[in-house]
Amino acid sequence: MASDNYNNALNELKSMLKLVNQEAKIFKCKDKVIKDFKNDFSHSNVKSLKEERLKCFLHMRNNHHWTGLDRQTKNLLQNFDNLKDALYYATDEAINIEQRIDYAINKVNGLKLGILTPILMITNEDKYGVVNSKVEAFFKDYGLMPIKNKKSNEKYKHINNGIGYEQINSILHKFAEDLSICLWKLDALFFYYSCINHTNNEIRDEIKSRIGTFDKLNKDENNFVGIAEIKKTKLKPSQGGITVKKLKCINEPVILSIYNIEGNFYEYTGNYLECSYPNTGFQAKADDIFFGMTSVMKYKIPIFVLLEDKSCNSKIKIQIGLIEDYDSNRHKFLIHLLDNFPSFDETRDKNEKFNDDEFEPFDYNDDVKKALVKIRGNQEKFRFDILKIYGNSCCVCGFNKEKAIEAAHIIPKSEKGTDDPRNGLPMCANHHRLFDAYYFAFDKDTNVIIKKGENLNSLNITKENLKHLKNLPNEKALLEREKIFNKYKLTE
Repeated sequence: MASDNYNNALNELKSMLKLVNQEAKIFKCKDKVIKDFKNDFSHSNVKSLKEERLKCFLHMRNNHHWTGLDRQTKNLLQNFDNLKDALYYATDEAINIEQRIDYAINKVNGLKLGILTPILMITNEDKYGVVNSKVEAFFKDYGLMPIKNKKSNEKYKHINNGIGYEQINSILHKFAEDLSICLWKLDALFFYYSCINHTNNEIRDEIKSRIGTFDKLNKDENNFVGIAEIKKTKLKPSQGGITVKKLKCINEPVILSIYNIEGNFYEYTGNYLECSYPNTGFQAKADDIFFGMTSVMKYKIPIFVLLEDKSCNSKIKIQIGLIEDYDSNRHKFLIHLLDNFPSFDETRDKNEKFNDDEFEPFDYNDDVKKALVKIRGNQEKFRFDILKIYGNSCCVCGFNKEKAIEAAHIIPKSEKGTDDPRNGLPMCANHHRLFDAYYFAFDKDTNVIIKKGENLNSLNITKENLKHLKNLPNEKALLEREKIFNKYKLTE
């Protein structure tokens, strides 16, 4: 296993772990599923397994985790006693796993690793990982498939024996250990990965379809259309303010449009708006919405954003949006509003790097006039990034009412400071004003520096430094701010 391949795969799983909804049923149902089926498949009881119990387990509505197992029901039940013998042997911990796997899958038609390993996981959740087509696809994408023939260095194309399983299972255990999660949750990540990694052609077809719909609705220069026309084209979002559809080629949910989030028309300024993850009251509907939001975000598929026309209650405005980010702590998505559809190439993920070596504190391309505008189109995105990276509490007093928390530039926009979130901090409105008026700053070690004649108490600052934050701003930005702060002191 090449270390670079493993590390790249691990980073992908880390990003997936941050992205997915931890409250989804696929994560939370582990204990219930194991409790429901462990006795059925245990070594001491499997000889008494009933056909109905097996059929029950094979359906995702009961196992809540694996799709398509029921396709092999007919083959598995052709000789049910033979199947029970195979499972009895496969669950015998006194025999090595390679021998057990080989015996079981060769004995029963239809008993593949994609069915056998979930059963093994049910019997011993800490020991056995699942190997199925979704896991194999991930391993192939990252060059982690085991070597089948050492002489020719040939890798497995498909895992169908005990030796291959044991090698895959050891890597699954390493993933779980490095991610600090259980094998059940790890298996769910592979499911999410398969849901949102689609081919370019499938995405291209969906974008073309949306462009066609937009062109039909866009009948005037302001993009205002009647409610009746929206209903006719099935864009009017249903429960939760969000319309979910299935991509024809892949049969997975993607978001088509959003409207009237949280029961109120959302306020927006400039080019960005925040959309809270809606509470529909139905778990299946909520999961579909979350899958849909993350799918269009990862692949930059444009969505329709329906905005109220306050001058005419019978009309709404259609605008194109790209979901750019998701804050798992605040359960909010950031949507970039566009005037028209981007080109296909413009919608691709840029895989931008984010490290301090590449940090540039100044934006020399920014128009000075924009720096003097009180409401900037990019401010909403800057605030979203700040709250996601540093948290939604004031960095110097701890005040944590999110709606009152602002994004403060360390190097001000008037000094051509960048909108890179490493050049920002979350502050309450009061401390943001004091910060902008140079009543305090920070040194390179993030300690608070106070204006002469003031102190921490007089400024209601309760945090002496920034080390309590989950991330720290860039040192270059703090140093530049300290220089400006010192210059300002000399001119007073």
